[in-house]
Order: sequence, then structure tokens, then C-alpha cells
Amino acid sequence: MSHRSGILIGLLALLLLAGAGLYLSRHLERYEKTVDQGPSPQAKANPWLAAEYFLRGLSIPVNTTDTLARLPDPSQSTQTLLLLNDREDMTPAQTERLLNWAEAGGHLLLVAEQLWNEKKGRSGDLLLDRLQVHQYLTTAINAQEQQLSDAQPPLPIPLITPSPKRKKEPWPELTRLYLENESAPAYMSFDPAFHLEDPQDHAQSWANSADATHLLQINRGNGLITIVTDANLWKTRSIGNYDNAWLLWYLTQGSEVTLVLQAEHDNLLTLLLRAGQGSTTVALVTTAGILSPLIATLDLSANHLALLCLAMGGGGLAMSHINDAGYWMFTKLAGLNVADGLRTWTVLVTLLGTLGFVITLLLWPFV
Repeated sequence: MSHRSGILIGLLALLLLAGAGLYLSRHLERYEKTVDQGPSPQAKANPWLAAEYFLRGLSIPVNTTDTLARLPDPSQSTQTLLLLNDREDMTPAQTERLLNWAEAGGHLLLVAEQLWNEKKGRSGDLLLDRLQVHQYLTTAINAQEQQLSDAQPPLPIPLITPSPKRKKEPWPELTRLYLENESAPAYMSFDPAFHLEDPQDHAQSWANSADATHLLQINRGNGLITIVTDANLWKTRSIGNYDNAWLLWYLTQGSEVTLVLQAEHDNLLTLLLRAGQGSTTVALVTTAGILSPLIATLDLSANHLALLCLAMGGGGLAMSHINDAGYWMFTKLAGLNVADGLRTWTVLVTLLGTLGFVITLLLWPFV
């Protein structure tokens, strides 16, 4: 092959490559691929992070704190304090301080944490009890109303023509808030399993779903207290649904917001006591007290005693439901309603407890 032939072949190859490149450039489409790596570590650590960014995007100042020792001064500017996290270990002194802060002109927004106990005459939620507001399960209220309705004897002859049936409200599971000069209500996704009762008629405004009340507002001195059944609608995964974000803006507009991320700091002793309380502990202690005289009369090896303890532990796990503090901790942290908690948490711990008992029973002859 001559030198000239090599050059011609090279030029021809370059022309073919250029033509192919031109063709591909006109017929290929460019696209971007986005890989979803899930929520950031900050979002995982703070479920209210989206709520913070939402309010800041509306030019509402938002501060976060992990203590109730330093409350913003309501006399300097309008202040809203959000108590959305667990405050089960709040002290009476802290409760009194928060109520005094609201009376001085602050807006306190809190979540009702405990159910009203008719026998004890209290719920255990110090703030809720001081405000004389009761929280019930919606199913309990509906059952009570049905009993009252059934107790009334029916009239033998209708005295008037029955009124026509009322038109059903759309989305009965959603909470509706009606405002002046608005033809349609705002809709929010509070947990329909809970209901707020105001037996002393302290509330000036409220918001209801078809079966329950989920928001109450009570004037307190120069300030305002807002009580809600739950705050899951403002967590990152839910704040964009319905009018949930709008409600948070509506309740905090024109004020500086302080979000309390943690209401107390337990010392080690309190932490150990808190972790050790609950129905499982009561079940274990009670069972041990009942069985200990019988066990003392039996000649059991150390391995058999260990299996007996494991069997008791399995029994203590099973059947955790609405009378168990662990059940409420799980449902609140996971953002589940009562029915979902029974389908998940109760079934899971019952299976674990039963499995543990069966395993110890199978191992008993071999140790």
C-alpha cells in the first residue's frame, strides 16, 4: 500500500466517524438520572425539620431549644412556643411556669399526651389536667353515645314527619376548620382516633372531624393556649398533605416561633427508672412473686432457672395494647393510629413472646 493510499483511507475513516458523530448528535437525547438516597441525617434526627424550613420560607423566625429553662419573653414581641415532642416527665414546676408564660402574653401550642381516667379523675398529663381538658378515644365516645341512644325508649307513634337526611360531609376522617368570610373549610389530617373534650367550656374555638374534636383554643390571661390531639400532620412526611402546612402557618403567623425539641434532661437514675417502668415490668415482678415459693421447693438446675426466666420474659412481651406505655411510645414515634398500632406492634410483640415461650418449652428436656 502506497503512502498516498494510506492517507486517503485515513481521511475516509475520519469522514465516516464525523458523519456518524453528526448523525448521533442529532438523534441522541440527553437525560439526567436522579438517585434518591432517602432523607438526610438532619431530617432523620429532627422530624420537624420540614416544618422549620416551611415557616422560615414564610419569613417567620424559628428558634429551636432543648430546654424549658429559657423561655422567650412574650412582652418584647409576639411569641409562639411549640411543645410537639414527648413531655411525659415534665414537672409540676415546669407546668406552672409554662402556664404563667402563656398568661403573660405567649401562645403555647401543645399536644395532648394522655387519656382521661374517669376513676382517678385525672389523665397524668399535667398541662391537660390544669387546663381541665379531657382526651378520649373516639371509639369510646361513639360507644357511649350509642348506649345513651339505645337507653331512650322509642316513641310508639311519630309525632312529626321525619326530617330529610342531612347531606354527608366529604372526607369525614379529615378535620375541618371554618374561617370567617370563607365559603369552604380548611382540611387537616389529625389522627381520627382521638377526641378532645372541654367539659368546663373554656375553649373559644375548635376544629372537628366527623366524629371528634382535634383542636381547642383557650384564652389564658393575655395569651393563648392551643391544644391538639397529635402533631404527626406537621412531621416531614405529612406536612405537605391537605392543608396541614397552612394550619401551622395560621397558628404561628405574626409571631416568633420557638420549637422545643426535648422538654427535659433526665439524670441517670431517672432514666433507669423511666426505662424500667411499664406493664412488662409489673408482669415479671408479679409472676416472680407468685412462682418463687413453688420454685424454691423444686430441684431445678441453673439452666432450667434461666429458661424459666426467659419464658416469663416472653409472657411479659405478649398482648401489649392500649393499656401499655410501650404501645403508646411506639405509635407516637412511628406516627401510627390506634388501629395500625394494634395490627403492627401488638401482633409483633405477641408473636415474639409466643415464640420465646415455645423455644424455652422445646429446650427444657435437653438442658
